[in-house]
Amino acid sequence: WDPGEDSYCEPVTSTIVADLASRGKPDPERHSHRDAQVLAARENVWQWTAADDAPKLTSRQWPALAHRRPAPAAADNLMYRRSQISNADLSAVRAIVSRYLPRTGPMERIASFNNLVVRLRQPGGGDKILKLAFDSPRNAALTREPQVMALLRQNQLPVPLVEIEDVAGKLVGRPFFIMRSEGSRTASELAGLSVPNRRRLFREVGATLARIHNVAFNAPAEFNGHRPVAPHFKRTPLEGWHRKQIEYARVHKLFEPAMLDELEGSLQDLPQPGRFAMCHGDFNASQCVRYGPRIRAVVDWEGAYIGDPIFDFAVYDALLDISAPRELAEESRRAYAALRPLPADYTASMRPFKIAHAVALAASFHAKRRSGSIRAVREAVARLQDASPADAPADRPSRAGRRAG
Repeated sequence: WDPGEDSYCEPVTSTIVADLASRGKPDPERHSHRDAQVLAARENVWQWTAADDAPKLTSRQWPALAHRRPAPAAADNLMYRRSQISNADLSAVRAIVSRYLPRTGPMERIASFNNLVVRLRQPGGGDKILKLAFDSPRNAALTREPQVMALLRQNQLPVPLVEIEDVAGKLVGRPFFIMRSEGSRTASELAGLSVPNRRRLFREVGATLARIHNVAFNAPAEFNGHRPVAPHFKRTPLEGWHRKQIEYARVHKLFEPAMLDELEGSLQDLPQPGRFAMCHGDFNASQCVRYGPRIRAVVDWEGAYIGDPIFDFAVYDALLDISAPRELAEESRRAYAALRPLPADYTASMRPFKIAHAVALAASFHAKRRSGSIRAVREAVARLQDASPADAPADRPSRAGRRAG
């Protein structure tokens, strides 16, 4: 879900690489012309290795590999991006796959930000997803993620099924778990969906977040037999990150200093925590795996916490302002509010928080040199600042009133 683009687009994946390399031109039924341009700029990004000393193969050589039977040492087949994984990470992946899934075919690294995430291709389909911590066995976020997903499955929410877990890191010295893959497309990839189905999809995304927030807690120990996901309740764990990113934006002059000063002052008057519930922490369309216009699973629960869901919704709401087509954003908001009505003063009281989150994203995009994304954030911030506060009541409702809402 690229905030720098005017519309959603399908990322360049191994399937598209193989398809473009074999066809010589993009297939309009599967991906856009922009993907072909991206591929041309990333000619040597996708590489393959069947062993440590195997020759590197470019995307032009993918068609032959795509039809080749997996090598006997299946755990040695790994596709990766230009920033190669370390030998230690590769050895850990091999050990895990050899121990639990020795028939695994080609493996594809699909994420490596906080943890290493690898798709494990299985004979006959039914792919698995391996999530492995980069650092020490004390990776609390990855350790608690299977607990969170187990709780959510008990509440009939769409999350992947964890099939193997070693949160103590006994096998490779780091926690990991393996879950069932629910697909490779997310709600941020709209290629192939009709307009009615896109609306249906975004309604389901908003309703799914509301259902997550309906998993309420009265005390940290109330976790259906599992350990608490957080040692204490939080309004939102993003406040510290927001302050850090606002300072980054000030140093690099991403926004007017007067605006940032005013924003920091407004953040002192955010609503007090209301009812506590399960919060995702980084909910957005790219975290929702879809099949057609239906949500199959919500992923990436390592940042989950027990807190005030209005802040968790505001994070998603800010991303809708930045990236989503307006009509789809409104569909998603209405679907959420139908299951969890928003406080009467939501627009006015949470505006500073949404702007702070947008500024934080802009700082992150600047660090990654994504100038197009920064422009999209600035436009969203300008819209939020221009929005009339006339719909806000003079006095904010009491905490009890917000909880009742």
